[in-house]
Amino acid sequence: MPQKQTGPRYQVTKMVDAKPLHPKSGIPLAVPPVPMPYRAILEDVREERGIYKFTYLGKPYQCDERILGPAITPYKNPLEHISERERGGFEMEAGEPVNTALEMAAASTGPAPDFEWESIRTNRGALLRANVPGGWLVCSANGSGITFLPDAKHAWKGKTG
Repeated sequence: MPQKQTGPRYQVTKMVDAKPLHPKSGIPLAVPPVPMPYRAILEDVREERGIYKFTYLGKPYQCDERILGPAITPYKNPLEHISERERGGFEMEAGEPVNTALEMAAASTGPAPDFEWESIRTNRGALLRANVPGGWLVCSANGSGITFLPDAKHAWKGKTG
């Protein structure tokens, strides 16, 4: 279940240190500052008396406005314009065919693609494979994982055993 967005999100453009806060009271903890890595996504960012308070990976932090301000930029999700279904989501009506972003791209009109994925049916859903030098690229149909399978002669027919 996706978490509800509660405030603005920012992306870290250079590494900065932030002070961890107690999750319930919001009081700074007596521990060393934690580095916020480059490209980290800070959520629910708000300014209170010259201090930015925010959550990172679900935990609360704070950092001085003079330090964090120049080191963050508003975050725009690169997948925002793509529907949940195109991202490989499985929320659909019973009996409706599964069309993932990879399958939709393969079905698009226009010139023949330079890189073609072949669908393989399995007892756990579909897999996709592509013939590449030295073997196969194999990925889940929703595009969430990919691996290389060495097969120099491309003898694998897409079946087990």
